[in-house]
Amino acid sequence: MPIPSAGPGQVLIEVAATSVNPADTYFRAGRFRLLIRLKLPFVPGLDVAGVVAATGSGSGRFSVGDPVFAALTGKTAGGYARYVAVDESAVARAPSSLSLQEAAAVPLVALTALQGLRDVGGMGAGDRVLVFGAAGGVGTAAVQVAARLGAEVTAATTPDQLGFVRGLGAHEVVNRDRWRESLGGGRFDLVFDASGKLSARALRPLVRREGTAVTVNPGTGNPLIAALSRLLPGAAVRGFLVRPSGGDLVLLRGWIEDGSFRPVIQETLPIQEVARAHRVSEGGGVRGKLVLTIPSTPPATPRGA
Repeated sequence: MPIPSAGPGQVLIEVAATSVNPADTYFRAGRFRLLIRLKLPFVPGLDVAGVVAATGSGSGRFSVGDPVFAALTGKTAGGYARYVAVDESAVARAPSSLSLQEAAAVPLVALTALQGLRDVGGMGAGDRVLVFGAAGGVGTAAVQVAARLGAEVTAATTPDQLGFVRGLGAHEVVNRDRWRESLGGGRFDLVFDASGKLSARALRPLVRREGTAVTVNPGTGNPLIAALSRLLPGAAVRGFLVRPSGGDLVLLRGWIEDGSFRPVIQETLPIQEVARAHRVSEGGGVRGKLVLTIPSTPPATPRGA
């Protein structure tokens, strides 16, 4: 494909690394086709970290050579490539304490956690918060974000991840496979389902009556489902889609540089192994993120390919 150009208000990023999110596999499998209509050919990838290669007219926040990171919109994506043009408003300087490969693991999951807890859930300091699916990409970010914002965090995860998740800042860690017995009913101000697998029926009893349950499953944010949820007694249940935000990434960069947030990476692979990375992601149980590195020089094309 041709190298894209930076349009007005955009920067062209030479990508050093991207990462695999479950959404990438969902796009590939067509699971989002009722929510987002894609224009083919479609390049997946919702995270990028790299250096600015060019700037478009009207863009003035970045210069060529600046190390940056960004989350991309689901409709256009494009992170699995050597170059991508991104709206300047979605971009921030990469944290000085991370390599670009580490920075690529941050944007989408950290923005999802921050916006889900702060904006959708209305979380405040001192709130009792449950993070369900706490060892995955969004879950590891949500535990750290909630703790950084002053919440009392309970994390639910698989038995083999209990100690690891406690080390992220959770005040209490429970076995996800026995959460009904462990958590009791109606004790949390906010429940954040980072897995997107719990139904509204399962989430509602965990939250006190005036509280909120937030899920990363965008289907739960369907207006009809949301309206039906409000008709039922008990807590509100809200789904949402994350939005790219350079301003939020600046906030997260500060937390990374002061040591209160860190990316969690299970494995780093070359982009040529993206198919294997998707299979690993689809198999479940990934701790944190899978990062894909992109070479600065493209590999030679085999004769006849």
